[in-house]
Amino acid sequence: MRTTDFGNKPFDTKIQITKSGDFFDAYIPPIGANPVILSASIFPAILSGFSIWNWNANQSTSLINISSWFLLPSFVGIGLFAYIWLSILFVKTYLRIDRHEISLTKTLFGQKISRQPPAPKREITKIIFTHEHTVYFGTGFGVGQRQIPAELKLHVGTISISVGGNKGDIKNEVEVEWLASEVSEWLDKPLTVVEPPAR
Repeated sequence: MRTTDFGNKPFDTKIQITKSGDFFDAYIPPIGANPVILSASIFPAILSGFSIWNWNANQSTSLINISSWFLLPSFVGIGLFAYIWLSILFVKTYLRIDRHEISLTKTLFGQKISRQPPAPKREITKIIFTHEHTVYFGTGFGVGQRQIPAELKLHVGTISISVGGNKGDIKNEVEVEWLASEVSEWLDKPLTVVEPPAR
């Protein structure tokens, strides 16, 4: 780990930061479709298609057949497919810090769907930026890997508030890096940078 001060606003970012001496607001728009997201939704899409086929198959006969056993996983696939696409196309994220507290809120069509309870600003002890990195798992022929996006994490007392990473709200490392530096500067606290682990 190291502490540093860095970051210039990316020229193509859609993240909007508003700040004054009294507050810091960051609006993070939906990430939108991209090849990574498209590939992640292939499996739910297949399950969704199977559910339609399965429904038609069950409607064409009065007998209970073995395909009925797959009906529940198929509907789970539809739900997962819908959740992924609603999230990437419509979920907005708001990070707010004022003189007294810090909060993170997500909205869908103007309705709050996730709100981390506000935490006292005075209890922010650490600001951490973790670079995008690859996690390897398994052994031998079963080795796999997973790409973990960059993440901004704020330790607030006994909890943490994070943006990016597995949250899926920012996929661009440069944007997370810039947001981290802006938060660090506004709070006048050092930014700790976690380098990608060596393999």
